[in-house]
Amino acid sequence: MLRKPSTNASNPDLKLVKKIARETRTETLARLHASAEGLSSKQAEENRKEYGSNKIATNKHDSKLRFLAEAFLTPFTMVLLILATLSLFTDYIFVPANQKDLSTVVIMLLMVFISGITSFVQNVRSSNAVNDLLKMVSVTTNIKRDGKDQELPTKSVVVGDIINVAAGNMVPADMRLLRSKDLFCSSSSLNGESKPVEKIATKVPEFGKDKDYLDYPNILYEGTTIVSGSGVGVVFATGEHTMFGKLAQDISRNDIKETTFDVGIKNISKLLITMTAIIAPLVFIINGLTKGDWINALIFAIATAVGLTPEMLPVIVTTNLVKGSVEMSKHGTIVKKMNSIQNFGSADVLCTDKTGTLTQDKVVLERHYDLNLRETKHVLELSYLNSYYQTGMKDLIDKAVIDAAGDELNVNEIQRDYDKIDEIPFDFNRRRMSVVVANSDKEHGEHLLVTKGAAEEMLSVSTKMESKGKILPLTEDRKKDILAKIDDMNDDGLRVIMVGYKKNPAPVGEFSV
Repeated sequence: MLRKPSTNASNPDLKLVKKIARETRTETLARLHASAEGLSSKQAEENRKEYGSNKIATNKHDSKLRFLAEAFLTPFTMVLLILATLSLFTDYIFVPANQKDLSTVVIMLLMVFISGITSFVQNVRSSNAVNDLLKMVSVTTNIKRDGKDQELPTKSVVVGDIINVAAGNMVPADMRLLRSKDLFCSSSSLNGESKPVEKIATKVPEFGKDKDYLDYPNILYEGTTIVSGSGVGVVFATGEHTMFGKLAQDISRNDIKETTFDVGIKNISKLLITMTAIIAPLVFIINGLTKGDWINALIFAIATAVGLTPEMLPVIVTTNLVKGSVEMSKHGTIVKKMNSIQNFGSADVLCTDKTGTLTQDKVVLERHYDLNLRETKHVLELSYLNSYYQTGMKDLIDKAVIDAAGDELNVNEIQRDYDKIDEIPFDFNRRRMSVVVANSDKEHGEHLLVTKGAAEEMLSVSTKMESKGKILPLTEDRKKDILAKIDDMNDDGLRVIMVGYKKNPAPVGEFSV
């Protein structure tokens, strides 16, 4: 179950959120000693020392001391240790010198040691492998630092930083929005609500509706995701002082849920203890009454209890778990908690989510066709205007367009001739993004709306097509013909993006989704 961080009125971090939500952007910048132009590297370092780093410490379950305790202090090993202690008294301390025998004690302790050390070593190795993988993953954030926008590691974010967010980004810290454009944010990581909510920089919480801080329209919280649109915000809380940090700390204090393996071991241990508690006293009483030697009866009863316990079971179980873990590692899967192997083995159906493909993390623009599948610079020029002037999520396709245009076009001339007026950011529902530019050279300020997106979405909002320099109606037959050509290119492994334009669209300020 998801739960929100504590809304205790005495929480100073929550008090700060409520104050900042009601301030103007100027007041917030003044409070944080920040500027809309961002921080310098020196200021960022000073703020890091004053407010702390953007890190959340939640790995208390992964300490080596905890692994050692979990390896040795299991219900079954505790049974063996108790029986080994009793055997020490009955086989060595309370017997004559010529009858002293430590073999049973040594065997029990050796089984406990082998089982515990094997489990400890494997868990530590798995934990180290996971940590090494996490170090390889670099999550970056677009930060305005030293007067320019830079992609820096999320852990570099400090209070006072100016952050640019766009569709697909995860919010790196608690932020007060300074500007927003059709910005929708999903807060499911905090409140479990899957429906995105609109965030508006100029809107403050309504009076009487400011109790639920997650609904504040001008605040973005760490861990939430930008679904569509773009925005700029100033960071006012990082790391453990964020609302996400408070939630993570609360969760980290909870004990890890037991696996069915843990439950099974506990049940076996209880069964053995119950059998020992019933049978050993009965043997002791019957033997003592029939033979009259109560000391020997006690020794025999303890020996019976020891005999009821399968000393090799911990080693056998641990060895099987380690074997399963090693087999998994051969296939590229790291098992962080060895006890979960049993759960994994008992699964009938395993559902996974395909999150990507093995590529070079690079896209190359192969062709820039018109609708007759002839290469034309006009298509590349329109694509460049769209990719270059957008401030939202510049993905690999945008970079490929910009690189190709740099090789084939005079991009300096294009930048000189066109000025950006407005944009409509990309979102995953429309699967399109648009920029509005003004041609300051040829057409004396003619406005041009350039849109790029998935083929189906572009065709659904287009009414005309350009073919051999002529503007023609986009009929259903022509749409089918275009889609057939696109299918052929898709079959060749090409990703097809369509570009459209409109001259002199709606007046400036009226552009929206």
